Amino acid sequence: PKTEEKKEQVIDKSEKVEKTEKTEEVVKQEIGNLESAEPIKRESTKNREAYLERQVNTLKVSHQLMASELRECKDWIKEAKEMLHDIKASTPTSTPPNEDTVSQRS
Repeated sequence: PKTEEKKEQVIDKSEKVEKTEKTEEVVKQEIGNLESAEPIKRESTKNREAYLERQVNTLKVSHQLMASELRECKDWIKEAKEMLHDIKASTPTSTPPNEDTVSQRS
């Protein structure tokens, strides 16, 4: 039962990782759009500065979100490694027969 819950948690977390990767792609695309955009024609420098400031703030928020999601992903990886270690520790391993056992059977 606990193993099933942990498997579901890993699946949920992997879905979140995929969403994070998609978000990263969108942010990279937006940054690329900003870098390749033609100069913005504004009536005044003040309007242009305000526009650029909004863009910078948007990127800062995206960066904070990505940093938060990265920390969360690192935690998931740590949990997954711990679960794998627990599973390996609780799984009995078969030992190969030694020579004494084989010779006794003959």
